[in-house]
Amino acid sequence: MTPDGRDKRRARAGRVTAAGALAALALMASGCVEIMSWWDDQTRQPPQAARELPPEVRRLLAQEMKIHFFTKERVFDPAGGIRGIEAHVQMLDGQGDSTKAYGSFRFQMYRHDPTHPRDRGTLLATWTEDLSEPEKNHLHWDDFHRTYQFNLDWGQAIPVGQTCLLVAVFQSPYTERLFAETKLPAGEGGF
Repeated sequence: MTPDGRDKRRARAGRVTAAGALAALALMASGCVEIMSWWDDQTRQPPQAARELPPEVRRLLAQEMKIHFFTKERVFDPAGGIRGIEAHVQMLDGQGDSTKAYGSFRFQMYRHDPTHPRDRGTLLATWTEDLSEPEKNHLHWDDFHRTYQFNLDWGQAIPVGQTCLLVAVFQSPYTERLFAETKLPAGEGGF
């Protein structure tokens, strides 16, 4: 042991850490704690890679995400066989300008339920698009509207009288996790 008592503090910290881990495991096993995937985690803590970038560079990266009002139901082929949601997602940098983004997008379609705290009823569909490769990133970029366009295949229409909630999550090693959502009423795209 050192004269300043560091070994005692390390031992005490180890016991506290072990006790905390055991308590967390007990809560998870009892079902008191909901385990969420990294997509659903609502924390906005930037990853380590983002914290290492100079502030002037971080300001030019995506800081906010919006599901653009162009998003709608759509038939993707003339024969009417491929239906889905044409989603337009706008990424904004720290100055509020449209920008490109490097990372993965996840879309979730929920039945709208105003009685649920986050308006999310039954999960209807999930889509994931990784735009980490420059070619794929360019493929989804709509230069005219300055948005990313995603054709989310979904073989059904939103039922008449029903509203759905489209949720988008963006994950990148260089920015905070970003979230956006919009309501899609039935019949907007004319299925």
